Amino acid sequence: MTLGFMKKHIDHGQWKEQRRNGFVDVAHLGTVLGVWAHPDDEAYMSAGLMFSATSSGQRVVVATATKGELGTSDPQAWPPHRLARARERETAQSLAIVGVREHYWLGHHDGRLHLVPPAMGSVRWRTSSSTSGRTPSSPSDPTG
Repeated sequence: MTLGFMKKHIDHGQWKEQRRNGFVDVAHLGTVLGVWAHPDDEAYMSAGLMFSATSSGQRVVVATATKGELGTSDPQAWPPHRLARARERETAQSLAIVGVREHYWLGHHDGRLHLVPPAMGSVRWRTSSSTSGRTPSSPSDPTG
């Protein structure tokens, strides 16, 4: 279904021509999906792409596997529950700045992603996206 959605929104001839010329116009990407392990991975690795895409009217969807609750060298000052809440707020603010309206937390535990079977990751994605009333292949609600 996602491929059908993408085919509907991408002119493949135009895509191939742009790739031959060494660039791709963000406006021709269709839906942009970023799946990241930790909060802020999306910001430092793809903020420019996400901003360009949302500015061009593209749908951008971000899924974050963990809340980064173990990502500190000072767990006394930042116990996991406190750090997770701070990372949630930072992520919401960061995504809002670049215009992303669709974000899903996949609910995995930081430091344990290597133990997640691929099938479980897929189930978490489907569950997270369906409980929000949106699916990965349906358009975003423009009101956010």
